[in-house]
Amino acid sequence: MKSNSTKTNINTHDNGSKTPVSISQLAQYGLDYVSLISSGAPKGRPVETDKLDADLLPVRDIIFKKDIDSVDIKLITSLDKQFNPDIPKEEKTNEQRQAEWCIARDQKLLDKFQEIDTKIKTNGYTKRVVLQTGFVSFQAKRCINNKLNEEYESYETPLFQVPISALKFKYTSKGVTVTVELPSNYVEILSGLLRNFLFQEHFNEVFKFITDAEAKERTIIPLEDAFIKELWSVIKVQLNRLNARSISEMPSFDTSIIGITNKTNHFLAEDLKNIASLEDEKLLETSLSSWVSDENMNIEQEVTDDGSTEILFPFDYDKYQLNVLGVTANKAVIVEGPPGTGKSQTISNLLVHLAATGKRVLFASQKDQAIRGVKDKLKTLKVPFLYGYIPDKTSKLYTEDDEKDSAANTLLALNREFKKKKEGDLKEPLELLADRSSVFVDNLKNERLIYSLFEERRNLNYLDAFYNYKINDEWYSQCVSLEDTISRLKASVNKYEKTYGDFLDTTGKKFEDLEFEYQAVIDGIEKIRSYIKDNMPERAGWVGSKVNKIKLRSALNEYGRDLLQEIYVEIEKIIFSETTKSTRLRLLNSLSDYFIYASELQTISDDRYALDKLLSDKEMPLSVYTLFKKVILNNGDKDKVFQDLARYNAITKHIDEIKLYSANELNREIKDIQKFYKTNITNYVRNRILIKLSKVNNSKSMRATLAQVARSLTKSKKANKTFDRLKHNTNNFNAMSKVLPIWMMSLDDVSRIIPLQKNIFDYVIIDEASQCNFAYAFPVMFRAKHTIFFGDTLQMRDDNTMFKANEQLNAIAQKHQVPELYQIKAEEDTVKSVMDIAHLNGFKTVTLKYHYRSPKELIGFSNESFYEPIGRRLEAVNDNIIPYKDTGRVLLTHIVTPGSEEEISDKTNFAEVRKVQELISCIKNDPALKDMSIAVLTFFNEQAELMRNAIKDDNIKVSIIDGIQGDERDIVIYSFVIKDPADKNRYVTLTGEGGEIRKDIAAGRVNVAFSRARTQVHVVTSLAPELWPEGIWIKRYLEYIEKNGVVNRRHDKSKQKFDSDFERKIYDYLVKELKSEYILETQVESLGFRIDLVVYHGGKKLAIEMDGPHHFESGDGQVYVKDDWERQRALETAGWDFYRISYFDWIRNQDAEKSNLIDYIQKYFADDTILLNETSVLRELKKETALPEEAPKKKYVTKFADEHKDNEEV
Repeated sequence: MKSNSTKTNINTHDNGSKTPVSISQLAQYGLDYVSLISSGAPKGRPVETDKLDADLLPVRDIIFKKDIDSVDIKLITSLDKQFNPDIPKEEKTNEQRQAEWCIARDQKLLDKFQEIDTKIKTNGYTKRVVLQTGFVSFQAKRCINNKLNEEYESYETPLFQVPISALKFKYTSKGVTVTVELPSNYVEILSGLLRNFLFQEHFNEVFKFITDAEAKERTIIPLEDAFIKELWSVIKVQLNRLNARSISEMPSFDTSIIGITNKTNHFLAEDLKNIASLEDEKLLETSLSSWVSDENMNIEQEVTDDGSTEILFPFDYDKYQLNVLGVTANKAVIVEGPPGTGKSQTISNLLVHLAATGKRVLFASQKDQAIRGVKDKLKTLKVPFLYGYIPDKTSKLYTEDDEKDSAANTLLALNREFKKKKEGDLKEPLELLADRSSVFVDNLKNERLIYSLFEERRNLNYLDAFYNYKINDEWYSQCVSLEDTISRLKASVNKYEKTYGDFLDTTGKKFEDLEFEYQAVIDGIEKIRSYIKDNMPERAGWVGSKVNKIKLRSALNEYGRDLLQEIYVEIEKIIFSETTKSTRLRLLNSLSDYFIYASELQTISDDRYALDKLLSDKEMPLSVYTLFKKVILNNGDKDKVFQDLARYNAITKHIDEIKLYSANELNREIKDIQKFYKTNITNYVRNRILIKLSKVNNSKSMRATLAQVARSLTKSKKANKTFDRLKHNTNNFNAMSKVLPIWMMSLDDVSRIIPLQKNIFDYVIIDEASQCNFAYAFPVMFRAKHTIFFGDTLQMRDDNTMFKANEQLNAIAQKHQVPELYQIKAEEDTVKSVMDIAHLNGFKTVTLKYHYRSPKELIGFSNESFYEPIGRRLEAVNDNIIPYKDTGRVLLTHIVTPGSEEEISDKTNFAEVRKVQELISCIKNDPALKDMSIAVLTFFNEQAELMRNAIKDDNIKVSIIDGIQGDERDIVIYSFVIKDPADKNRYVTLTGEGGEIRKDIAAGRVNVAFSRARTQVHVVTSLAPELWPEGIWIKRYLEYIEKNGVVNRRHDKSKQKFDSDFERKIYDYLVKELKSEYILETQVESLGFRIDLVVYHGGKKLAIEMDGPHHFESGDGQVYVKDDWERQRALETAGWDFYRISYFDWIRNQDAEKSNLIDYIQKYFADDTILLNETSVLRELKKETALPEEAPKKKYVTKFADEHKDNEEV
């Protein structure tokens, strides 16, 4: 036993005070809480039959015989034809009177059975149907806080209880046969009610006897008389110790009752009592340490899916779900999963990941639907021996098919042979996905860059004809200089030719074919001319003439010696002519002018050649050069033109250097890699389990144990009953867990079936933990090293304490000195789930934010009212919009006028029932809606029963709000019932915004109520929104519907919008090429983003994005994304398929892109599987796969250093 000096932890509150508390204290507190909520009848009036005599229900056969799976109760509801019901009473025979009495009794029982059946369909989550018998009676004084009252009370109670899984009705001509189905072969001992009349120490003696009897399987049907005698003897002894009187000799099995009780668990109390008896030192080794210690409670690891983190998720996941992996190393952690955020998918991924890394995992919930959803998801993997599922046979969802999925049926296949499958590297696909998604983002950035460069270059398009020639300012200046020279000389030449044409025809022809240096000739003539001008007289005598000739000869010889003979002779002829000095000078000038003319002609020719050479070097035609000169002339700024040309060339070079990939091919590769990754993970898990099974089969002792289990399963009429004995046979459970790494069952079954062994699991995952109370979670946490709570603290709570007096709850908290921080319901406080208490204790929390269930309009009320105010705004990634008829609305209010003469209660409304029936009929006849699932919800049991009787369709869920958490439907119809604003008080306790201690429960119910629909919501109300009183959530919801019910994602087709001319050209092309039945729409809104162009045809839609014109936009905030890849993933999640057109490809080869676009559209709408041929990357990945037994390839595999090791039993 635990000593008084238990180890405690000191929790520091915000105010600095310190509160000591131990784990065992909390366990004792939980034990008393369980006893409190299990005592007494369910809240409200009890729903149970009168006592059933043995002739109606042979209860002794159920208790004392073997393998009774069901029993029939035959009720007679019509009088035999031999009797006349109309004759006077005094004339009726005793036989007739007896028959009429039986009919009255049986009719009353039938009404009660039908009431029980109806109510359990509505309240099956928190209630159950049971058969009770073994009645005992006594008189005793009530015990309160270990003190006895003064007065004796008479008490009668059943001592034994058997769960009932279903009541089934078969109608005959004489009456009804009610079949009572019994799911299990164990009997619950109703000892909790004795706590009201026994001191704690006396009750402990009774409790110990019962737990010992359970350990010895004495409570398994058939019960032994000896056990019943011993049990009642132990109870009688304790009652006598407190002077009880008129005590029954023995429990009576002459009668029984069937009724509805709270879902409580004797095995839970047994677990809590055993845990409370342990030293805290031992308890601290389990995840229970999270309540009192900070050790391993603040771990947050970075998790990325780029291959750097081990991620073994076989199902799709988002960035928020991935974050859960980063906190799993903590002793306990919270995952907030608001409605529609993929809790089941996250849990399924987590279970597989943990199992794949060698962990043993338990998944439990108080809600069967939560277990079932995860089981069905794991089942799709088709991995043998992945999980052991224990179906809840008391659940209204249970069918015989569940038995096929059960652990019992799974273990029967132990001797079957299963083939392993090829597997590859576990991280390479993630690395490839990270690479491709990064390339995708960079590619779109480059597309936009190219577009912006093209746009910039388009502004320089006056240079389009010149950028290829690589010209510059220096080259252009040379060309211009040559042209100027040519132009100038050409003018001079033209002038000379015009003036001296005769000279050219005569003297000039002498020198046409001569080759000489023009400038030397010109210089020689100029020197001779200057000599004559300076030294020769105008006229001379004979002697003077002779002397002058000698001088002239000398000058000619000096200045003309290098001249060609022909030129020399011509000069000689002029200077020695018998003319005047002036004439000779004139003739020399003419000759010089001719040679200057000839020189200019030569220069023109040379410069023309040089200009042609400059142009040919650039491969530029003269016409282009001429055009370029005009551009400069028109621009007026040569420097600006060449700056523009340099930028034009730089842009072109940049465009040429940018590397682009096909976005469509990247999309295909990414999808192929994702598909391979999931298959690879599944194959890996499959192979690991089969290898482990093979190792287990190599152990003689393990083979023997499993063979015995299998034998028990094959012998048992209902195999699941073998599991009832597991709790006290740890070896069998450990053997099965070596084969089945994942176990799934209800929290009730955990305490009933799983051995109370410390850390028998590595992880326990508790779903719907916001509806799980602290006491229920405690024993499960003891069984695991780590606990992960999944739930939503803003949804409904456990309401078992709602109708318990505060003084009772305060008394057990004070008794165990439990501070408010841990109390399930402190004074003047709301009911707190285990998640609430975990939050108050600072457990690390991860929140799922992507909302997949419904469009933003449908989840918007919950978002605005509950999640946004605390910083948990949901990001709706669903855009499946189907308005009701031609209303354009997905949220609708239908106002009816009730008829007061037909109403029978303030909690029913016949007019609303009829309207609901009408709506269902309209929905079923609407081609767009006829196949959608429907739920009809109300806040009142009475209205739910009324509608259930009116709606004759088992596929339509009719329920109060409490029965819908964790469930969803395409269309939800609400009936608010209230007919008069004066009836406000009927709703305040359920949906009032104010209120005190129950306001969180009310808000949680409202949040659940208005977040169940996937596609449409219809509200049927007898009061218009303005007539509802203030301070009621329903009024706010009706106002929200009025404001937000209309959906308008699409604009008028005649007013198409375009972000760019590129988009307009593609739109125009598709309008021209596609047939009229294809509908085109631009700038379509989805998830707060805009899609460039959407093609609709045949009920399908294709998103076409023009890559380049627009910048990345993060949307309007509906969904937070960081880049193009996250944007596209979010939109794909919302149901969009994409085809992308590259602006660069369009510019480069428009005809090919047009052809590809039309081809894709036609194939997509004809049969999109045509588009799914394997990519090269998938073929390469497949090449690298191998069976485990084949030669090992270089690949990453997970490590199992911390694989689960079996522990000792408590």
